[in-house]
Amino acid sequence: MAYVTGFEQDIFISYAQVDNTPEHRNGREVRWVSYLKDQLQKRVDQKLGRIGATEIWMDLEDLAGNQAVTPAIERVIRKTAALVVVLSDGYLNSMWCQREVRAFVESAGADGRLFVVHLAEIPLDQRPEEIRDLIGFNFFDKELRAELDPFGAEYSRELLKLREKLAGKLAEMKQTPVRAEAKNGATPPVAPAPAVFLAEGTPDLDDGRDALATFVEKLGYQVLPARLYPRGAREFAAMLDQDLARSKLFIQLLGQFGTRRTEDFPDGYEGVQWARANVASVPTLRAYERGTVEFKSIRNDSHRGFLGASDVMALDLEEFKSAIKVKLEEIALREAKPSAPQSADKPVLIHVLGSDLGAAFQIRDRLAAQGLAFEIVDESESLEELAKIRDYSGLVLVYGEKSEGKWIKQRMRTFMDLRLSKQPVEPACVLYFDPPEKRLQLLASPPPFFRTLDSRSPEPEFRRFVEELRSLGAAA
Repeated sequence: MAYVTGFEQDIFISYAQVDNTPEHRNGREVRWVSYLKDQLQKRVDQKLGRIGATEIWMDLEDLAGNQAVTPAIERVIRKTAALVVVLSDGYLNSMWCQREVRAFVESAGADGRLFVVHLAEIPLDQRPEEIRDLIGFNFFDKELRAELDPFGAEYSRELLKLREKLAGKLAEMKQTPVRAEAKNGATPPVAPAPAVFLAEGTPDLDDGRDALATFVEKLGYQVLPARLYPRGAREFAAMLDQDLARSKLFIQLLGQFGTRRTEDFPDGYEGVQWARANVASVPTLRAYERGTVEFKSIRNDSHRGFLGASDVMALDLEEFKSAIKVKLEEIALREAKPSAPQSADKPVLIHVLGSDLGAAFQIRDRLAAQGLAFEIVDESESLEELAKIRDYSGLVLVYGEKSEGKWIKQRMRTFMDLRLSKQPVEPACVLYFDPPEKRLQLLASPPPFFRTLDSRSPEPEFRRFVEELRSLGAAA
């Protein structure tokens, strides 16, 4: 009995016979696809909590390897919850394999139910149309130009990634049962989970990005992009914009290396993703892993500047996960609260050490140029008492030349308390550095809801802060 209600098989493995010929590895005979099936049976069952939880179909015993897709196989496909395609050169040369994919898509719609195991580096334009833009799982060693050793560490990592996705999809389908054969051959649509956009990066960041994706999915969010984007600038941007429009948060993991700069992508793929997220006004979090970036050895000025942007944090991966969780909780809380009052009667409070008033005047002038009211207070006034008698659309903490890191750390805690005390609509918070080099003296990471700006921050970053202030009723 299948794990997913309404189906006879949970997983159908579609493969070319040539990829399952016997070979000797570590002193034993192994058939690559058969071994994959056995491992998926074990690992997916473990994830779902019991032995024999899943039904996995791989072959009909009475079919020859080159026999056409018969009505019997088509029936099996229609009664299958998820399809795993083992993509290889042999697969491309088998018209029957490709008909299996087509039959599954025609029957199921297959949204999120198709999984690709890459056994070779197949160019996008040569892949079957039905799976062309699926990201899939890389069981192929590019240097050796061969499939991964089933007994190697890289194979185990990819297997666990595939296991997580398969088990997650099966569990999701079990919780929301659908009939295997719905009207017109397609399953009824299910409302998608809220989405988070996890930006595409360079291959050296794949493990970190996968760890973030798994973490975000465990929080109950769908991770986008779910499909490969075409490499052409116009097509890439079009698909990117569609995904950003569905996303609650934009997350970008950066590293020592950047993607190739071209005429169409002068700031690389990481640059165009970041730029269009800003245009779409999607909240953002960006970071590189602490200790992995050596700025002096980065030759590309564009990439060095990209990493040095005011909002890019240096965090351990676990710290980045925590920041993501806090940010998503903040977004969910904000969406659940009543909208801000329409009357624009709230000034921006600028808090500064008295000896650093010059820095406060810098941010004051930028706010005033946008027609926003402000109020500058120094350490002689009690922020708690001020907050009791007046609402503020924003709180700006100035880290100036004379400010001590300890003083700033204490004030960040105070800002956090003030912000949370303002229910139901919390003010926007900014940590403002002047000079920008004061960032290097920060003794604690700002809470995720803090924006960070400095006197050299580009205008688009400052304007996003202004737009947030206006949405919170900033006084003009």
